[in-house]
Amino acid sequence: MRSWSQHRSLLRGLLAVFSWHLPLVLVLSLFLLVSWFIPTFAMNNFLQHLERRESQFAQAPATVEPLSIGYVWCLLVLLGALLRSCAEAHSWWWSKMIGNRTVTVLHMVIARALMDSANPPSNAVSLAAGDARKLGDAFNSGSSSFVLPFRAVVAIVYLGQLLGWAPVAVVVLVVCLVMPINMWIAQRMKKLQRESSKATDTRLDLSAQVIQAIRLIKTQVWETHYSSTIQAARTIELNLLARSMIWQALMMLLATFTPLFVTIAALGTYAFINSTGPGSGTLPPSTAFTAIQACYLLDYPMRIVPNMYAKVVLTGTISWNRVQEFLRAAYASPAANGSMGVEAMATAHRQVSTPGRVVLEGVKVQVSDQFALHVPGRLEFPKGKLTLVAGPIASGKTTLLLTLLGELLPVDGIVHFPPPSTTSYIEQTPFLLNTTLRDNVTFGLAYDPVRFAEIMHRCALTQDLAALPNGDLTILGDRGVTLSGGTRQRVALARALYPQHATTVIADDVLSAVDAVTASHLYKQALVPAARVEGKTVVLVSHAVELASAEANMVVVLKEGKVVAAGEPKQVLGDRAQWAVSQSTDSGIDQVQVVDQSPVIIAENKSAGERHEEERSQGSVKWAHYNTYARAFGMGLAIVTLFGLVAVQSLQLLADVYLKDWSSGMQNADSTTNSFYFLVIVAALKLGSSVVYGVVLLLCTFGSYVASRKLHEDMISHLLAFPLQWFTTNPASRVTNRLAKDLGIIDSALVADIKDFIVWLLINLFAVVAIAIASPVTLAVCTPLLAVYAWIGYVYVRASRDTRRMGNVAYSPVVQHLTELEAGGPCMRAFGQVGHFLGSTLGALREYVRPNLWNTGANRWFSIVGDSVISLLSFCVFLGFLILVAMNTSGDAQEANGLVPDRVSPWAALAINYLLMMIEGVRIVVAYWAFIEVEMSSVERVGEYLQLPTESCAGLTSVPEYPTAGPLVVCNVSVAYSKASQGDWNWVLRNVSMTVPAGKKVAIVGRTGSGKTSFFGALQRLVPHVQGEITLGGVPTSTLNLRYLRAQLGCVNQDNFLFSGTLRSNLDPTGALQDAEMHELLREFSSQLPFGLDHELTSATAVSKGQAQLIGLLRSLLAAKVKKTRLFLCDEPTSAIDHDTDAQFWHVFRHFHAVNQRAGAPVTVLMIAHRIRTLIDMDCDFVAVLDAGQIVEMGHPRDLLHRADGRFGQLTRESGTEVEALLQKYYG
Repeated sequence: MRSWSQHRSLLRGLLAVFSWHLPLVLVLSLFLLVSWFIPTFAMNNFLQHLERRESQFAQAPATVEPLSIGYVWCLLVLLGALLRSCAEAHSWWWSKMIGNRTVTVLHMVIARALMDSANPPSNAVSLAAGDARKLGDAFNSGSSSFVLPFRAVVAIVYLGQLLGWAPVAVVVLVVCLVMPINMWIAQRMKKLQRESSKATDTRLDLSAQVIQAIRLIKTQVWETHYSSTIQAARTIELNLLARSMIWQALMMLLATFTPLFVTIAALGTYAFINSTGPGSGTLPPSTAFTAIQACYLLDYPMRIVPNMYAKVVLTGTISWNRVQEFLRAAYASPAANGSMGVEAMATAHRQVSTPGRVVLEGVKVQVSDQFALHVPGRLEFPKGKLTLVAGPIASGKTTLLLTLLGELLPVDGIVHFPPPSTTSYIEQTPFLLNTTLRDNVTFGLAYDPVRFAEIMHRCALTQDLAALPNGDLTILGDRGVTLSGGTRQRVALARALYPQHATTVIADDVLSAVDAVTASHLYKQALVPAARVEGKTVVLVSHAVELASAEANMVVVLKEGKVVAAGEPKQVLGDRAQWAVSQSTDSGIDQVQVVDQSPVIIAENKSAGERHEEERSQGSVKWAHYNTYARAFGMGLAIVTLFGLVAVQSLQLLADVYLKDWSSGMQNADSTTNSFYFLVIVAALKLGSSVVYGVVLLLCTFGSYVASRKLHEDMISHLLAFPLQWFTTNPASRVTNRLAKDLGIIDSALVADIKDFIVWLLINLFAVVAIAIASPVTLAVCTPLLAVYAWIGYVYVRASRDTRRMGNVAYSPVVQHLTELEAGGPCMRAFGQVGHFLGSTLGALREYVRPNLWNTGANRWFSIVGDSVISLLSFCVFLGFLILVAMNTSGDAQEANGLVPDRVSPWAALAINYLLMMIEGVRIVVAYWAFIEVEMSSVERVGEYLQLPTESCAGLTSVPEYPTAGPLVVCNVSVAYSKASQGDWNWVLRNVSMTVPAGKKVAIVGRTGSGKTSFFGALQRLVPHVQGEITLGGVPTSTLNLRYLRAQLGCVNQDNFLFSGTLRSNLDPTGALQDAEMHELLREFSSQLPFGLDHELTSATAVSKGQAQLIGLLRSLLAAKVKKTRLFLCDEPTSAIDHDTDAQFWHVFRHFHAVNQRAGAPVTVLMIAHRIRTLIDMDCDFVAVLDAGQIVEMGHPRDLLHRADGRFGQLTRESGTEVEALLQKYYG
């Protein structure tokens, strides 16, 4: 299918895919239409045969009609039922094929749009999980249900043949009066469903952000705030959904009343017309119950068509428009290297060049209303050389790189960008797949062990592989969360260097999250050889100007979105080497030895390398999950609803019994009065059942609202209470799948299907009762067939349930692929691997569709085999009543008297009427049973989250005047994430002890994997297993409530996350501060953050990584102010910002610390430091050196520097004489 940008109709493309499916479904539907009326036609003639035999036997026994005629009608019933079964099964099969292919096609259309768009909308997963499925259901239901209106027309014509055209005219009048009301209701529903879909997108987007920012939320104790925020969005969504369901209930109630009015109007008109003359007031059973059966054939379309209209036309149209809007928005900003090839995406301002050649000619790129990139004149990056791009934060460096890749479309000038598959790209925030390290590096290319080993060495990853649980086959987790920031950047760099055919390497700030020694290794062993040895054009953005310019052939300097200088390093930098982002005095302190000899433990978590597959439940859904939903629905409300449904069917049966009495010819002296007496009773009973049914619908709507709200609230509260480690082993796509698909099923389908299951179950039970009353012997004969059918139904339900479960589990990888396409689009396009990842997505879709096909096959098997048994049962019932009449109208009738009713035909009419409903009803019951089992698995999957262990919140929730100005004391603390195979713990910290006086500042240094982040995790109780004791202010932290403890701690995380919303909502999510307090802090950074508190931080107004980190730092300071924290933890706080901004931040931080000290509320600061300058900037009082999970040295920097054999002194000496001199000068 071609893309939106080529002006192809998506609908026309879908119809082309189904070019031969739709005609086939049409032909099968015509056979189905005919087969629906064969049993009814045979029933009418069969009952007439019984009536004639009884009448002829009473008048002239010798002239009784032969039984052979009855046998013919019995056989016709059997053949008609079998024909209907085959036609319906095959029609359903091919309709499901249409639905499944629609889902697959739409998923791939969305996936291709993600690949073709430089700035796709953020609701791709919601569209795929919700709207694509709804459209699949719409195409499925539409193709299989379009024949229902014709069924209604044929039923009306048949009623005209039975009752005359006067009653039919009344029927048509009733239908014509109701249809405009249904249409008006449908329009109201359409508007509400459109608004509800948008509300669902808002909730899912907010939930996804919360999952990504879970570490930030936990450390800042914002769980309650964001739980309330998500629940507020959920309330809006449910209110819209409830209003839509009320209108739908009204539509269903009208659909229930309409057949009632039709039946009463038809029979009343018939009774009135036939109220005079011989036999006036009577209604033959063959006419009465055949008319009721015809009304039932009319009733089903009247009930289903409005629902199908809502499902196919309204919901389908809304979902279709949402997909169209998504495609329109996606292709409004096309990327150059999408799925259609560069030639298709080339424009007057964007041209494909030769490999390795990158040129900008007078380019202007308008990023937003506030920011634009200007490149005056001609800027050509030297081919096969290394170019450094420098500048302060928010100067346009990333914008320049995205323009070089063809991701951004200039409004003026020409960009000559290299063709796809010849480029490799390292993003500012590295994009990693939730797969093995090897697959992340090869990125769709063939695995070459020699090349792979070489790249691992050049990127300082050789020793990392030895430390990983499964080497290069270790699963890196969702977005690579099991890796440290520096390791993620090195993996991304390895991926960029692995393709030998790539001629252009574009690296965005690849040296920021690593220490200076590692940065030097990566620069000299990876980036420089890529240009000088392999002849690649390397464009590097870095704040480490001193290091990165040493071997560069060209330097490009940006400021405020303009290229202010470009040329050779000496010419451009000159005596301005300290301009902007110099790190000339910043050397690493993470390495005791050379880089390649320092093993790295990924996330200090040995269990991180194992793939945790999503579990799939086995067997029937446990009653505990039904109980979970019943309690969420309201147990009392559920019981009242159940009794209401029983009352509905009881009134219906009673009305049919009165109709049987009427049709049996019982008359008093005034036959006209007798006729209308029965008519009024029948009408009152049926009207009463409809009123009760309307009340039941309202109860179902209310209960569904309450249950959906309760389950979502419980799920979110549990989700935010899970241990942090749980999020490292469970991809966000799994959680998103449950929040989107499973809750969507609970919201929209579960209650309705349970209600319909009970209705049809009662219809079948009452049919059995009617047959038992009319002919107990016949029921006894049919009991074995019912037992066989029950076994067939049980087998089908098991197959249907398990295949649906397999499909639910198989859908999570599809969501994962779409999420990765959305997050990694620029990277995939730059590497020219769009086709590979689209193929992977298609493969995941095939795995998802396969169990759905199995499910459809099981459905077809059940439909044919099960309906064949029911057809045989109906044949036996017809045959049984024929034998009863034969016994009553034979020469042995006197001997049979007492064994059979005086008149069989009225009872036969009542029983056969229910039997024909039962032929369709038993299959519907089993189908709904299977649906409920599958839909209850959504409750089961939600319930699984409610059963998982959460963080313990036991302990003190309040301590008077806590924390006091007491010291932080760490005594023999050990930390582990998992157990070894022998059963012992894999300790990443061992017997760590330290005492920090109140108000002191401590720098924590050590190589990557030494346990620094784990130590912070122990202080915040984020790690799964801790031994030893930590006291703060004289109180053991293990005795404190978890959230109360974290509320006392300030924290700056290694990764900063910005929520969609205003700058104000990001700086102060809980709204605890006044604007003046935030303005005071922002005033120091007006040049870096040149916008106000109401500035929206969205994908359309994206900020740079440096700006994001700065906002995160300021947010942490404000949060600490709100908490009145006494212990502040900083994990690599300024890795992505330039030197000047770094200095400004430390000035503000020192002021914050000094103010608290003067106020008598000293703040103890622990800082993980990668830069020597950090020790000076924070004016640290102590340095603690961690190595192999132990503190090997701690003291004042001056004392440690003067230790000849000290580890800290060794670190500084290995970092260079300039670094050592700087520290000696500062600390003396």
